[in-house]
Amino acid sequence: MDIGAELKAKMGPFPLYVWLLAMTAVGVVFFLLKKKKSGSATTGTPGTACTQSDGSAGTWDSTGTVCQASTVSTVNADNSTTSSAGDRNWRAQSSTATATTTAATTAAASTPAAAASTTPPASTPVTTTGTGNPNSGNWSFPAPAGLKVTGASKTSTQIKISWNAVKGPAGQIPATYEVRIFRGGDQIRENAVPGTSYTESGLSKGTTGLTVNVWANGGPIAPAHATAST
Repeated sequence: MDIGAELKAKMGPFPLYVWLLAMTAVGVVFFLLKKKKSGSATTGTPGTACTQSDGSAGTWDSTGTVCQASTVSTVNADNSTTSSAGDRNWRAQSSTATATTTAATTAAASTPAAAASTTPPASTPVTTTGTGNPNSGNWSFPAPAGLKVTGASKTSTQIKISWNAVKGPAGQIPATYEVRIFRGGDQIRENAVPGTSYTESGLSKGTTGLTVNVWANGGPIAPAHATAST
């Protein structure tokens, strides 16, 4: 059998080898398109699992556009509170510890649109148990006191963050605390933590020069945050 002659034999308007080349090209294009579609998603359903750019596991944030770290560690919360500095990016949640907080208070809580900001808002005085009238739906949590960041060094890739628990003006307890980390003015991590301790790992080598903001999630008015640096 003469393979060369077979390939040159015409099938319709073209030789056999032309049809073979065309089919091969179509197969390559289909493979590349399928591979592209199977790549990492840039958006997802809030709260579902995702993979961060460094390969670590995470979950989609409330907007479904940011894949954030999901590994947290917690310790028992204590009851000392005090600090300053307001913040306008918080997760409003209903968490009532006493009978004086009414259903109207719960209904008043809402989640504002997320707005990334590297500059903390101006400092405002707060009390140790939050501000405002708990029965009017017009109150906020105070900034967490005792914020500490340990374990930072030029060679480490993680830091340990801890703070004191806070309460609202009627004893309300926040469901979570928001931890936001900046490097050189740019936000690099943000996580909701249910306790008063959190270890951030998987950071780029060298954890000095970081700024950490922590505030309590919940309440109808944006809470103040505490700030610490490494």
